[in-house]
Amino acid sequence: MYWLTYKKPWTIIITIIGLTMLIISILYFLGYPLTFDKLPYAQLIIGLIVIFIPISIYRSAKKSFSSNGRLQEKMIYELTVDKIIITGETFKTEMDWTKLHKIQELKDWILIYNNKFNANIIPKE
Repeated sequence: MYWLTYKKPWTIIITIIGLTMLIISILYFLGYPLTFDKLPYAQLIIGLIVIFIPISIYRSAKKSFSSNGRLQEKMIYELTVDKIIITGETFKTEMDWTKLHKIQELKDWILIYNNKFNANIIPKE
């Protein structure tokens, strides 16, 4: 989830700006004011919000994984010409290739997106 979030340039830029603001505000409160420290409290708040992003990613991924028993099952993916068949210990799902939003291949993973926000993550191993 971290990789998917931080592969987008805007997320990286916002993170760099937020961390810079956090460092500037901490330096200000430690007695090392910089020339562009007009709003140290606002910079501190924005910096803390940016730090909250990876924490919220971790918490939401952990909550999703632990609350959904099917995600914890061993799954077998069968790829045919017409569809993808996913078989778990307690379920079996079939998806047509034509109904998928996107398929993305990464170094160690294949992501099969059902829609813009949900993907089945398949390890290449």
